Order: sequence, then structure tokens, then C-alpha cells
Amino acid sequence: MAVLVNILGEAVKCGKVKSTGVFYELLKIMEDLLLRPPSQRTHPSRKLILLNLPTGYGKTRLSVVMGKAAFEGFTDSFLRVIHVIPTRNLADDILRHAKAFDLEASAQYMFANPSLKTPYFLSPFVVTTLDSYSFNFLKIPVAEVKYVISRGLGHAEIPRHAIYTALNFIDEYHSFIFSEFSDTRSKGLEVLGLATTFLYFIIRHLITNSITDVVLSTATPILTPEVISEVTGISTNQIIQVSYDLSSKVGVNTYGNRIVINDSEFNNDRLNKHITTRILRMSLDDIAKKCVEVLESGNKCLIVLNTVNRVINAYNSICKLISCGEGVVTIHSRFRIKERSELINKIKTIDRKGKGIVVASPAIEVGIDFDADVLISDAAPIPSLVQRSGRLLRRIDGRPRSGIYIIVYDESLYDDRRKTYTGIYPASITSRSIDAINKVISNDVIIDWKLIFKGRVGNRISYISLIDPVISANFITKNLVNVRYLNFLTSVMSLLTTPKDVSKVKSILSSFIRYYPIVPLFIPDESIDYEGLGKVIDSYAENYISYLLPIELSDYMIYLISDILIKKPNTDEVAILVEDHEGSLSFTTVSRNELIKTFIEGYIVRGGKSFFPIAIICNNTYYNPNLGLNLSHKLING
Repeated sequence: MAVLVNILGEAVKCGKVKSTGVFYELLKIMEDLLLRPPSQRTHPSRKLILLNLPTGYGKTRLSVVMGKAAFEGFTDSFLRVIHVIPTRNLADDILRHAKAFDLEASAQYMFANPSLKTPYFLSPFVVTTLDSYSFNFLKIPVAEVKYVISRGLGHAEIPRHAIYTALNFIDEYHSFIFSEFSDTRSKGLEVLGLATTFLYFIIRHLITNSITDVVLSTATPILTPEVISEVTGISTNQIIQVSYDLSSKVGVNTYGNRIVINDSEFNNDRLNKHITTRILRMSLDDIAKKCVEVLESGNKCLIVLNTVNRVINAYNSICKLISCGEGVVTIHSRFRIKERSELINKIKTIDRKGKGIVVASPAIEVGIDFDADVLISDAAPIPSLVQRSGRLLRRIDGRPRSGIYIIVYDESLYDDRRKTYTGIYPASITSRSIDAINKVISNDVIIDWKLIFKGRVGNRISYISLIDPVISANFITKNLVNVRYLNFLTSVMSLLTTPKDVSKVKSILSSFIRYYPIVPLFIPDESIDYEGLGKVIDSYAENYISYLLPIELSDYMIYLISDILIKKPNTDEVAILVEDHEGSLSFTTVSRNELIKTFIEGYIVRGGKSFFPIAIICNNTYYNPNLGLNLSHKLING
């Protein structure tokens, strides 16, 4: 059989994609590992594949080609591929890849195009977020959340059957893990570890029970077979590592359960991209001046700052120096769906023209395709710095190019009380990351942000050499794997557990993978008051989704948005957008103190009738289509 090779070959022949000879060799290995029934494989039984490949080498392509094989009925090993992503920002790129292979792809995540949705995961190729995946895995079908919560009803076994008969491809898994080190305002490192524990649970349940194969894909490898085996009980013989290593023999080399790739065609391009790394102390005004210099030299500058407040202030600093037209764009997590789509198109225009400035929050780390000549980033834990570097000299085009990676490190941005850097990342991990980078560049050694290899090659070391000294796999397991939660998840899979039982747990945790629920704000264009809400909702009923802005609804966030909540006169009750069983929109009010509880529980009863909360209704006082939602006036300690 050469199914995967033939699928890729057809796409290459049609001029839709390009490939290297070594990548074809890799496809042959993956076919033996995953496409054949377990009894016919070189490595029998179900497997966990750790796919550690550099950005741009083809992790997504592997998933898509596997999906195409399932779509054409070329494998009995799985009926579909479920591609799980950390953020919906990645979805468009994966869907574009699928289109290049004439693969009918479906999507399931918040705000996905309704025409692409597949809530039960029954399509041959499904793109979904870990949020949606966790609900379907744990007996609360995303298509029926409202009915499970309000009535205890649901077809839980349909999406679970879809998962059990799929190749489960979990992409950029490190993002699930490292997201738990952010938002440390009240937790520090004493976090619950929901997402990390759920990741280990998926592995343990699907592999230990020989249900189906799982692929964990990343360009920032942190988990080892030994650590995974220790936590899950899976034998290391059931774990295959597929890794890239510039220092190994060219080709695809198999050493027992280790498969090592070294592709000279890919290397030629990546080694032609020269990145100079600097650590500097810079004010926002200094950053603005530097980016304007880059723009005036005819190049592209990307600024990635840790907080929305810093992003907005940097953008304003740039606009004081030059006219901020189409060539300067800011993007972060607090834009409505409507503006976000427009901004992404503007970023694509800058990228295509080869000249401009993009000022972004960490939201750009995954999913937004941009190829910068100069990258200026706030200091952050090393995995985030690696992810951001993927937007610097990103394009694989065979051209020699030089770029600059400036990491802005300012000790005044530490918060000693909360032990954070810029109020987001743990101070200890951030400082260790900077120390590790400084140790390298102060000895005139080059950090290769593009290729993976062990040790030192010439005068360069790979970025992966910086990860383990800062955040090792053992450190993650010790801090983020919650054994009690892992055992609870295992008990949920009992045949005796009903969807209603699981929904009761969901009402306590808010989500199976995060600390607070993701809740949209509904922000219309015009200023509104309580008395006029009915007319406003009627006028936006057909297109209200475009005016939603998702946030993580914590107590602190409620404090930040308190000035723009629509309040019922003379009460502490605030207005929320709700939907009834027929899908009709209206509004009701809940106590401000009950907001989180209301959205966690997922339904509310008024006049003996059930309604489902959709969004918190807010005024547009602090919303600007070019800047997003600016809450800087409410920030504690900046």
C-alpha cells in the first residue's frame, strides 16, 4: 500500500502543494503506524504518536492526508480524523489545507461557520477545539448541551462513537498545557491543571483500552514517553516518537520506537534564514520608534505584547509618530467577531504587500499567518517565545533572509505581590527563560528558532535546548497533573454514568478544561439603555453573532466590565441575552453576583420557562472598532 504517498502525489501534481522527498518517506512510515489495522502493523496494537516537528514541516498536512484516506475509504483503522486545536484561530489554516486536497472538512467550535458544523463529529475530517471535544468525549454532546443541562436528555453515545472510531490528532498540545501558566492573578502556580490532566486522560483512556490511536503534535516538544508512561500507566512500547533532528543522518531513520527525520531540502531554506536575537529594555515609545524605522525601510514589523493594555498603548504610540492607516493594524482578544475578521484580512494585505506594522497580543501566537522581518516581543516563558518566533521569517521560499528578534525585558514589569511578569506569566518561569537565552547569546552562540536538533551544530543551538532548563516535563507533571481529577474523569466513562450526571459536575467546574467559562459580550454599534433593549435585540436578531466578543468570565473580568453592564434601574441586576427552546432571542436580568453561576449552569428559568444564556449585554462606551474593548481605566496596578 502507498495510499498516503499517492494522495500527496496527486495534490503535488495538480500544483496545489509542494513536498520534499523525505516527507514522502515519512508518509510511508505513518501509513505503517496508523493506516493499517493493528494486526498488520510493524508496531501492533494501538499507539500514541508524539509528533515533534518544526513549524512549517507538515504536521497539519499529515492530519489532512490521513483524513483524505478516511474520506476515500482507504483504511479500516479509522473512519475519520478528529483534529483538535487549542484555539479556533488555527481552524482557517487547517480548513485551507483540507481544501487543497479536495477534502470535505467540517468544523465544531464557538462561532464556527454554521455550514461547516458537525456537532456529533461524524464527518471524515473534523476540526474542533479542546472545549467542544471535551464535551463530546464526556457525554454532553455540544449539539445538545441545553437539553442535557435542562432535561438530562442527549445522544451521548453518538459523538463518543465518532471519537472511538477516529484517529484523534491533538495539535499544538503544548498550548493546552502552557495556557495554564497564564492568568496567574490569584493562582500563581497553584493551578488546578484541568487541560493538562484532561490531555493525559484522553491518552490513558483511548490507548490503555486499545480503542484507537492518538497523535500529539507540537513544534515545542516537552512530553517524553517516560513521563507519559509514569502518569498514565501506558507502556513505553505503545509510544512512538517521531522527531526532527538536524544533527542526524539525512532521511527517515528508525531506531526501535524512535523515528528521526532530517530533511536536507527543508534545512536548506531554514538555514538560509538568519535571526539575530537581542534582549533589550525598551519603553513602548522606544518600541514604536523601532517599528516605524522598520516600516520606513520597506519591511514588516510584528510587535507581540503580553497584555491588551500594552498592545493598545503601543498602537497609540505608533499613531503619534505616523498616520495609522491600512499599513498599521492592532489585533488582540477583545475584538468583536465582526472586526476580528476584518483585521485578519488587513494583516493578510500587509503580509502580501511586504510592508507594515502589526501590534498584537499573544492571540497571534497560533493561527494567524504572518511573515515578519523584525519581531519585538515582551519577555514571556520560553514556549511562548518559541511560538511567537514562528511569525518571524516564516515563509519557506528558498530565499536567504535576515531577521531580528528583540525580546523586551523590563524588571519594573514584575509584580512582587502576585509573583507575575506583566500581570500574566509566572515571574520565576519568565526570568528563567530570559536567563537561559542570555546565557546563549552572551557567548556569541546563535539560537536557531526554526530547526530542531540536539546539542550544538556549528555556532548554533536549537530552541528546544532552552525548554527543558526552564520547564521540564517532570515540572509540568508535578505542577499540572491533578490525580484526583484524572481519576474522576476515568469514573465518568462508566456505562452507568449518564449525561445528566456529568452535567452536574460541569455545573461545578464551569468547564472540563478551564477555570472560568468563556462567555460572549454582546456589544451593539449604538449606545443603549435598559428601556430600549427589546428594540435593539430585535434589530440585531439576524446578525447578532457578529457583535459578540468572547471573554473568560472571572470575578476580575466582571469588575473590569462593570461600567458597561446594562443594569436594571435601582437594582444590582444586569441584562443578559437569552434564547428559548425555539431559538428566539430576548433578554432577562440576573444579579451581578450570579453571572458566573448562570453561565456555568447553562440555563435559567423565568415564568416557568427555560432560557439559555447567550451573552452579557454591554454598552459600547469603551469599544472602538480600531482598538477593540479598552478597559485600561479599570486595571489594577496597570
